[in-house]
Parts: sequence; C-alpha cells; structure tokens
Amino acid sequence: MVPYPVPAGPGAPLVTPPARTRPGALAAVFWLTILTSASRTSIFVLAFPWLALKETGSPALIGLLGALTLLAGAILAPLLGPVIDYAGRRLSCLAADAMVLAGAVLSALAAQAGVLTLGLMLVLAPVIAVARGAGSSSRKALVPDLAEHTGLRHTVITIGRECALAGGFVATPLVSGFLLRDDADGALVFWLAALLTALGLLGMLTLPAGLGRPRPRASAAGAVPPKTTAPEAPPVGRWPHTARLVLRSHPELVRAVLMGSVVAGVLAVFQQVAAPIIAEEAGGAEHLGFITAGYALGTMTGSLAHLPLARRVGRRVTVICSLAVGVAGLLATPLMLSPALVFPLGVVIGAGLGLSNPLWAAVLAERSPYRARARIVSAQALMSAAAGGVCVLLAGVMAELTGLVPVVMGVAGLWALSAVLWLRLAGEETVIPPAPAHPAPLDRPAP
Repeated sequence: MVPYPVPAGPGAPLVTPPARTRPGALAAVFWLTILTSASRTSIFVLAFPWLALKETGSPALIGLLGALTLLAGAILAPLLGPVIDYAGRRLSCLAADAMVLAGAVLSALAAQAGVLTLGLMLVLAPVIAVARGAGSSSRKALVPDLAEHTGLRHTVITIGRECALAGGFVATPLVSGFLLRDDADGALVFWLAALLTALGLLGMLTLPAGLGRPRPRASAAGAVPPKTTAPEAPPVGRWPHTARLVLRSHPELVRAVLMGSVVAGVLAVFQQVAAPIIAEEAGGAEHLGFITAGYALGTMTGSLAHLPLARRVGRRVTVICSLAVGVAGLLATPLMLSPALVFPLGVVIGAGLGLSNPLWAAVLAERSPYRARARIVSAQALMSAAAGGVCVLLAGVMAELTGLVPVVMGVAGLWALSAVLWLRLAGEETVIPPAPAHPAPLDRPAP
C-alpha cells in the first residue's frame, strides 16, 4: 500500500513518500508488544492478591491491596495524559515499561529474600500499577496513529489489541498458578514478569520512531489535513480543562468512558476478589490460573466475534448479546464453584464482556481529537481505576462479611444496569465508520 501524495512545501509539487513497512507486519509487532504486556500484567494481578490472601487469610485485606493498587493509578492519571501527549506515545511506553521491569526485579528479589510481606506489597503493587497504567494509556493512544499509518480500520486495530490483551491472560496464568502452588514464595513468577517486560521493551524499540510522536500544528499553506472521523479538538490547555471541553461537547465519548469504567470495575472485582476466593475454595493456586485463563479465552473469543457480529446485526444488538451472556455467567457463579467448573465459568463471563469490550475502545479511537487523545484515554484510565478501586474495596469487605454470592450478584446488577442505560442513550457511535481511504504519513501536521 503506497501512501497518498503530499506537498513538500508551499507551491511545491506533490511528492509520494517512500514505502513503509507492510501494514500487517507493523500491526503484528504492535499486538505482540501488547501480548507481552498483558502476560506480565496477568502475573501481577494473580500473584499479589494470592500471596496476600495466603499470608493474611482476609478478603478485606486483599480488597484493600487491590483498591490501593487501582486508586494510585486514578490519582496520577491526570498527570499521565499531558506527559504522554508532550513526550510522545512510543517514548512514554518505553519509559513506563522500564519502570515495570525495575518493579518486577525488586519483587522477585524481595520474594527470594523472604521479605515480600503485605506491607511491602502495599508499596510495590501500586507503584508497578501506575507504571503499567502509563504504558497501557500510551499503547491505547497509539491505536489511531497505527490505523492512520497503515490504512487499517480503528476497529481492526482495536480488536487485535483486545485479543492480545486477552491472550496474555490465557497461558501465563496457568504457568503462574503452577509456580505459586505448595506455598511458593512467588520469586519465579516475578522473574517471569521481568522477562516478559524486557521482551515487550524490545518489541516497542522495533516500531518506527515517528509513530506516536507529537506533531506540530500546520503552518505551511497547502498542507494536507488529517483524514479522521474525530471531532475538531479544542485548544490544548491543562488536562482537566481540555478533557472537560471535549467530553462536554461529545456525549458519545462520555458514554464510552463510563462503560469502560464499569467493565473495569466488574473485571477488578472478578480478578482480585472473586477469583482468589473461588480458587482457594476449589483447592489451590492452580485453580486461580484455570479461572483466569478461562476468562481470558472467553474474552478473546468474544472480541474476535465482535466485528463480524456488529457488521451483521449492528453494534446495539451486539451489546445486547454481550449483556445476556455476561450477566448469565455472573449469576451462575454460585453454581459453578467446583474445580471442574471454574474454567468454563471464566470462559462464559469473559465471552460476555469480550463481545462489547472492543466497542468502547473503538469509539474513543474514532471520535477523540488527535491533540487531546491521550488526555481522553487518561480520563478513561482515571475513571476505570477509581471505579475498580472502589468496587474492589467494597467487594472485599462484603465478601468477608457476607460471602462471595452477594458480591457477584452486585457486579452482575451493575453491569446490567449500565448496559441498559447505554442502549437507551447511544446515538451515532452505534454506526461503524468506513476505513481510512489512504494511510497517513507519520510527519503529517495536525491542525
């Protein structure tokens, strides 16, 4: 695919930029970096709550650990968006991955020395989570850049991203559960997380240096405006002001941010409170790996089915299918607590949420202004982290006082109510936009 001609300067003839890496190869490298990132994330998500539960035996305390981990990201999210937009998405991702690598090595060394107590986890887990959040926001903000550069649809890049995120939670949790059996100290799983982070760093280094780089405003006459479905951006100022201006005038972005936050809350409760308790009742850490891998496999299946289903029946009907399957799985949780059923339980819940997960990310990619894109992504990260932190804290206390069943009933009701409200309020975001006509040069100026 050859990029469309662009003017070299005022009054100059059109010049065709040199051919770039094939779109499929560039997208594949991007998805591989997300796969390694999700794999190491699955280790942290499993290891910290499991080790805390084995040390304390208290669901309330693992809820506190999960809440602090998520709320730390929410507090710092307002700072991440402007930094990512200013420094560039690729460079921000590299710096974030380097911080995660350092945190994984410190966790492994502490576990080997026998000093990885709950107190130390309350420090390490939030710091690592903040770095992971910065890397995740950077990669998510790269999706529209990659779509413009390769000519692929935003939805295609997003579905590949969702499948890679789910794929990281398929095999790695099984390995992590095996390594955490028999009261293991956790050092091996943290070394594995460090290795995966290093591989992700190498993958990001192979992407074009200009991808996600901050673009100057157009100043030369005749410059080609960007071909995008996103609305015009307001003047870029401070993070809260810019995000508020964009979100206030574009309710479809508000709905996507809120739905992504609800899904984050449901997922946080499932992964950090419900799954460890179910695994302990089922008999050990290996069952934690089974239920997490089942959820990831279901999410991948649902994400792959999203685009063909949305093209055939529309995004609205796809959300209805997602709602039916996801709520049915959550409501069936009390009946599927035996060791033989934890894997299919995870598959059903994951398939339900996975059917609609690509939609919220695709709407953000399609509708967010370029120069405020990372700020909007950070707004979603803030809302998601806050929702996840509050839900995990409440779920931990509720699980300690009343047991697991009221917890899963509560998150099922939250997800159902939110999806129904979206179905009533959704507008133009239910229509899939056309693919870009041409790939965009990396140095194309933005308005």
